[in-house]
Amino acid sequence: MGCTKSVETNDDITIKDRPKEKIIHRNVPENIKHFLKEKNQELVKLESSAGHSIFGESFILEAKSLSDNSPIRYMYRQFKPIRDFEWECYISKEMGEIGVSPKLVLENHKAKFWLQEFIENSIILRPIEYDPKSLKQTGEYLQKFHSFSPKIKPPDSYEFFGRVKANALRIIGKHPILSRFKRTIEGVDQILKIFEKNCEKCLCHNDFGYGANTLWDKKRPWLIDFEFSGIFYKYFDIGAFISLLIMTEEDRELFLEGYYGGKRSEKEEALVYIGEIYGLYKYSMFAINLIGEVPEDVDEKFFDSILEINQLRNGKEKMEKTETVRGIIKKAYMMLKQAELNMQTEKCKNAMKILEA
Repeated sequence: MGCTKSVETNDDITIKDRPKEKIIHRNVPENIKHFLKEKNQELVKLESSAGHSIFGESFILEAKSLSDNSPIRYMYRQFKPIRDFEWECYISKEMGEIGVSPKLVLENHKAKFWLQEFIENSIILRPIEYDPKSLKQTGEYLQKFHSFSPKIKPPDSYEFFGRVKANALRIIGKHPILSRFKRTIEGVDQILKIFEKNCEKCLCHNDFGYGANTLWDKKRPWLIDFEFSGIFYKYFDIGAFISLLIMTEEDRELFLEGYYGGKRSEKEEALVYIGEIYGLYKYSMFAINLIGEVPEDVDEKFFDSILEINQLRNGKEKMEKTETVRGIIKKAYMMLKQAELNMQTEKCKNAMKILEA
């Protein structure tokens, strides 16, 4: 979200969010003021950051140098009291130290916040915009993350995903027109059993789809936002990144070359493809969790008009604004349709034979 007006006082700062014209009055922690003072900087404004978070709030903190008035920006992450801060702070800091993520420059465990380097001139990673080197590098960084051995116990993603699934089923049960999304839950459960049989769990990002948590500054990619990270199956991360960015075969190979550093086995290829389908089912389930009251014009005719997600690339299908309930439902159904189409391909059937042998 953008910011139209920011007013600083001696003790706090006021933030105005453009979309809802909502005024937020927030105390700026004294630690941040001391940090800026030590660096000969002064706080200018605080802007709500784009994106969604269920565990906390993110802001762009803008300061200026007192020596030459040059602007300096930081990401300011403030956690809600109900969320344990320690894990996300730890893993974000560690990823910054190994060069995968922007570095943390200030953290406060008592107040549950941190400041992080801000990546200037960055955009969300998209296949149509980045260069081949950066795509390959994204695969390398994801592999580094999956291979990392944390010194503190990561969350068990099964528990969190179980809550997401239960809530999706509740929403589907509440609205008869959404009954078709029971197939989404069935698809998630079916592929999860394949993962359980064929691969070990590791540290996963768990929100790597769409590329929304991968930034590119036209020099290199940066992995960000580890709030959902925990122990799960890596093929969810790998597959969702491929299928939700609607990659070409060339894009896909560059990314996987970076991840594997060479050739992959027949079984690994099968798991990657099944992971692509799982990513579609899983993000369809995530989208269902965002549905509130279903609009009256969401009827059988509405669903009949929706094409699969691959049609976004050739312009046959358009994505509605996902801030609206209509847009959320359309996105969820596009992903479900694409997953079901992929399940019928010869490539999927061959992958199943390999993994069920």
